[in-house]
Amino acid sequence: MIKFATEIEELRVAGVLDDGTAQHALALDRGSVFSVHEELRGALYAAVAIISIGLGIYIKRNLDRIGPLTLLAAIATAAAVCYATAWRTRRRGAARSVGGDYLLLLGALLLSTWLGYAESQFHWLGSHWARHLLLLALVHGGTAYWLDSRLVLALALTSLAAWLGIEPGFDNLFMLGNPAPQLGWRALLGAGLILGWRAGVHWLRWRPDFREPYDHFALNLAFGAALLWCPDQRLRLVAVPLLLALGATAVAHGQRTGSELMVVYGVVYPAIGFAIVAGRLLADPLQFACVVLVIMAGAASLLWRLRSTRGAQA
Repeated sequence: MIKFATEIEELRVAGVLDDGTAQHALALDRGSVFSVHEELRGALYAAVAIISIGLGIYIKRNLDRIGPLTLLAAIATAAAVCYATAWRTRRRGAARSVGGDYLLLLGALLLSTWLGYAESQFHWLGSHWARHLLLLALVHGGTAYWLDSRLVLALALTSLAAWLGIEPGFDNLFMLGNPAPQLGWRALLGAGLILGWRAGVHWLRWRPDFREPYDHFALNLAFGAALLWCPDQRLRLVAVPLLLALGATAVAHGQRTGSELMVVYGVVYPAIGFAIVAGRLLADPLQFACVVLVIMAGAASLLWRLRSTRGAQA
């Protein structure tokens, strides 16, 4: 294996590299320094998810023995501890660690569990029980800006999307019998609300400036609406142009901002939509398989071309 320790030391002696940079380069050359940032984030996210799932199972199995009030008090206390840790870090003016981010996320999830369980037990909202998700979206959104947390903002947007998905008040708005097209309209409405939320906080000059989570959520919801419309014979005429328009927008935005995920959205979602349309139009399984193969090969080729173009520009 080729090593560059001698060359690095020569550059340090010549003054090209300072001592800190040289030491770091030597450590990399020896293979003793590597980043586990993404792995750590993944492990922490998995830990938070496991704790949340475990809490739900524990509540289900021990509800009769513990009692609702005791259980609610315990969940509220645990959530308060998580929020208090983040609040103390903010009060000191210190940067929150990765672990602190996920501890705050755990607190937000515990708060969601607390409110959902309390509503199921006491029926505070009556027939409007679904609106506790809207309340959570507002609370989590405010917390995200107060404590500077993209993770909690993502949870707020998820709560908003969930509320739109089950809110019975929208049934009469769309007047559709088929649930899939109706869900598509709900998803498109959700994308519009998220973009409106983003524009509102930008107009109010709230800090920090969370643009990326809004863009990703809105785009995924809009693409989801188009995919839900693809099987419908009438809405397909809207879905295909919408997929193309959203795809072009996502690719252009991704290339402008350097977001590879946006470019992936712009290519993969339309490819899936075209495959769905092909499945509706082609009765022969072999023809369908051949068309899907061509679509996926074209999508892979386009992704590679866009990646190469991005690399050349960089």
